[in-house]
Amino acid sequence: MRTTANRNQKPSITIKSNIMKTINETPKNNFFSMRTSLMTMSLLALFLASCADKNANAPAPPPATLPVMDVAYASTTTDTEFPVAIQGKTDIEIRPQVSGTLDKVYVDEGAYVTAGQPLFKINDNPYRQQYNNAVATLNAAEAAVINAQLEVEKLQPLVQNKVVSDFQLKTAKGNLAIAKATVSQSKAVVASAQINLDYTTIKSPVSGYIGRLPKKQGSLVVRQILNI
Repeated sequence: MRTTANRNQKPSITIKSNIMKTINETPKNNFFSMRTSLMTMSLLALFLASCADKNANAPAPPPATLPVMDVAYASTTTDTEFPVAIQGKTDIEIRPQVSGTLDKVYVDEGAYVTAGQPLFKINDNPYRQQYNNAVATLNAAEAAVINAQLEVEKLQPLVQNKVVSDFQLKTAKGNLAIAKATVSQSKAVVASAQINLDYTTIKSPVSGYIGRLPKKQGSLVVRQILNI
């Protein structure tokens, strides 16, 4: 054990003597430079230690304050707008039954109308003249019936008294039948002219809203579709 202890001390003495020898052999400028560096490192270590102590002992910063708002519960209604095209459950096509110039438009697009309400008016002068002509023809046919009836009534006693032949009476009765048929035909023409005259006023067949009007006042309509 003594030998071991002596071995341990001998290197220490050797190292010390080497250090002292190195210091003694070092130039003075290097020595002072090393001394200055050691002092600087010591002061830096002390400064870092003091800063660490101050940071450790410094109080924690207060938490950041944020605005707070109370939320109240309530029922509300929100509105959302969408571009849409409205179309009715039933679309009825209105077609004029007669042609002519559109004189009047009684409604606007999007207006609400009831069944039977007038919507448009077509110039009715041509159709009114046709009606007047049919009525005049009917009056002439009725007058012809009267004349034919008088001729038959005149010939009946003459035939009974054998003044004239029975052939003339049959001819008169035939003319009376033709006159009556002409009256019926004239009545049908009058009714047709009346229908065309009534068609110049276009009425709504149902209640609803007017759609797009492709024709305006002054336009020529020929069975033109007018949607409701």
